[in-house]
Amino acid sequence: MAFLKGMSGLDWVVARDDVVVEAKGRIATGGKLVLDGSGQIATLTRQPKVWYGENVIEGRKVLYHLKNGDLSIIGNVSGVFYSQKELKVGSGRARGDKGGPDASESLSVSESLRKPGKVELSADRLDYNQKTMQGTYSGNVVLRKGESIFSADTIKVHGDPATGQIGSLEADGHVRVQDGTKVVRAEKALYYNDEQKVVLLGMPKVFELGKVITRGDVVTLYLGRREYEIKGEQKDKIKTTFFIPNRQ
Repeated sequence: MAFLKGMSGLDWVVARDDVVVEAKGRIATGGKLVLDGSGQIATLTRQPKVWYGENVIEGRKVLYHLKNGDLSIIGNVSGVFYSQKELKVGSGRARGDKGGPDASESLSVSESLRKPGKVELSADRLDYNQKTMQGTYSGNVVLRKGESIFSADTIKVHGDPATGQIGSLEADGHVRVQDGTKVVRAEKALYYNDEQKVVLLGMPKVFELGKVITRGDVVTLYLGRREYEIKGEQKDKIKTTFFIPNRQ
């Protein structure tokens, strides 16, 4: 293992084979590392991965700003997350975990659902801002949890500085939420963690078996109560509520 100090005067540093970078309580690995002369920006390639607890996310390239903790993962981003530990944004560790750094708090969208199980997430790119506690997934974003599938062009994950937990999610562009046989399509969606609800805007429509069954100006999904509510314009108000039976 090599330790590099006194980076001033160097244009860059290159390391190969089983590279491990640890900074800001996170671990990133890869087959090649390029460190700029300031020693502040690490670029990992050759199957790079970011680790925290049992969760892992990977892509073609990882850009790691060692000083401020910002992180970008570019190309074929994919991750597997486990929500049963109820990870906290900014906690540095998972509850019940014996140790291990938290690689990027806002990476785990599944944490906000507060339900056990594996969540798979894929996108073209992820950018995480340490200061604002916001992670932005962009390009063909797909989140899978059990039988539920949530997709959009962009998903932003907002952390709550007061509680250290994920506060909300914001999805934009070609939003599609599937739960069992029902599918909701819209242009925008807002997920509120405390209320456990998703609000879909932008000509939302509810489909079942490929056919439109209802539409309105706003579709609200109550995750805990397993209800859908559809509201139309005030002049011609539409309000429909239906229940999804629990699966045994």
